[in-house]
This record gives sequence, structure tokens and C-alpha cells, in this order.
Amino acid sequence: MIIYELKRNYEESGGFSLHLSPEKSADIYSILSLSNAYKGLTLPDNSISDEFRVFPNNYGKKNFKFDFYFEGNIFILSESIYKILYPVLSSRGNFFRIRTDSKKKKYIGYHLTNIIDCLDLNESDYIRYKNGIVIRKPTLFSQKITDKYIFQIKEDPFRVFVTNEFKKLFDDNNILDIDFGSHNIVNLVS
Repeated sequence: MIIYELKRNYEESGGFSLHLSPEKSADIYSILSLSNAYKGLTLPDNSISDEFRVFPNNYGKKNFKFDFYFEGNIFILSESIYKILYPVLSSRGNFFRIRTDSKKKKYIGYHLTNIIDCLDLNESDYIRYKNGIVIRKPTLFSQKITDKYIFQIKEDPFRVFVTNEFKKLFDDNNILDIDFGSHNIVNLVS
């Protein structure tokens, strides 16, 4: 089994930012804040009433060609990718409606809630703080990974891990929005 830390391919894809109404604070309603606040819980379908707006890729192109965007455990999927990933994602989180500034392409939100307790603290590189830890380089127990596609660890709500089976779905469907380079492979121990 190979485990990858999910990372975006910044050269190929742009992404979304949550455009907030003036009365909302960005500290409370950012995508990452939602990811942390609802870690392991169901994100209410009406929790995001504001619009997601596209931002450009590394070459300055602002377009809607990308199909898969994420921040933490909050994903934004095009309808075509939704159809491909639905069988895998539906039992590991929940989908929710979103609004975007796209005129042609429709997108769907997804919140990953699949948490596995598999972090090996003895082998991981981390810093301990008063309120918890910050993991620099995780090492996972391979025998505790019970999911064959996608999960997160309880110690870090902003990291998502995927298996080579999940990568195969992207490869088979020519989805270029994720970087599956060898530098994103996670250390495993028995």
C-alpha cells in the first residue's frame, strides 16, 4: 500500500476562495475554519450561503478548467468528477450545495469526515504546543489504515491522506488537479 498526502497541483489548477458578505468575519467563515470546526462532524447543508469565487493558477490564468479543489477536509468538485468519485466519497463524508461565479460549470461541495487513528508519534516529526501538536512530517501505522481510499487523522484536521487506489481513480480519468509526486508519499511503519 502507498499513502499520499493530498496536495494540489498548483501549475495545473486554480481554485476557489469563499467570498463573504460584509457582515461575516473571514476568521470564522474561511474554508479552513469550516474544515477545523466540523472535523469529523456533518457540515450542515445551509452552512455556506456565500459564493465561492475562482482564483488563478500559478500562470495567472483564471478559469474553471479544474475539477477538484480542496482546503483541509472541504472539497469542491465539478459535476463530472462528482460522478466519478461519488461511490468512494459518499460513505466517507457528506456533499453539500455551493454557489460559484462559474457561468458554465457546476460544482458541488464535499466535507470529508472519515478519521482514522493511525499516527505514529514516535516516528513522526512534530512540535508539541500547549494546545496540541503541529505535525511537520507524519508517519502512519500501516496496519491501522482500514480505509482503501481516503481519510484524515485526528491530530491534524487540515491534512488529507489517500491511497494508491484513490490515485488510480485520478490517473484513469486524467484528473490533473492533484500532485501525486514521490515527495508526497507518507512514511509507513508496521
